Amino acid sequence: MGSIKTKVQDTLYGNYLTATVRVVMGALFIYSSLFKLMDPVSFSRVIANYGVLPAALLPYGALFVPGLEMVLGLALLAGFRIRTSSFLSLLLMGAFIAVISLNVARGNSFDCGCFELERFGLSETIGPGIIARDTTLAALLLLVFRARRHVFSLDRALEKRELENL
Repeated sequence: MGSIKTKVQDTLYGNYLTATVRVVMGALFIYSSLFKLMDPVSFSRVIANYGVLPAALLPYGALFVPGLEMVLGLALLAGFRIRTSSFLSLLLMGAFIAVISLNVARGNSFDCGCFELERFGLSETIGPGIIARDTTLAALLLLVFRARRHVFSLDRALEKRELENL
């Protein structure tokens, strides 16, 4: 059995754990986008709660954000352009953390509209817990971004094919 240091190095290089994290993060982004895309009017009201977009841009934001989540989720799930998709996902997660933190600092309290968990009786009221959760998700995306090797990915399959054709 290898040492802890070896296991950490293996994970940072890229292994089954990083592949699992990538797939789970992709699935989370896809899941997060589905309800928003099915009901953009409701999602535009959620965006309005944050007070960061002018009213004229709310309909566009209500389509752009979940559309981007869907594209990034599919790319992560398939393992396509992993560095790019994980980097853009990190930026998106950073934006989420920033607007949630801003509203917590303002003393606001409302449902974040992140994963539609209220459908299952779970609260997603903005606050330190949501910030901590999103920070954890950002750290997982950073792990995926940092990994050099990606098993079970389209990128890996394309790389192998390219090497075979040399």
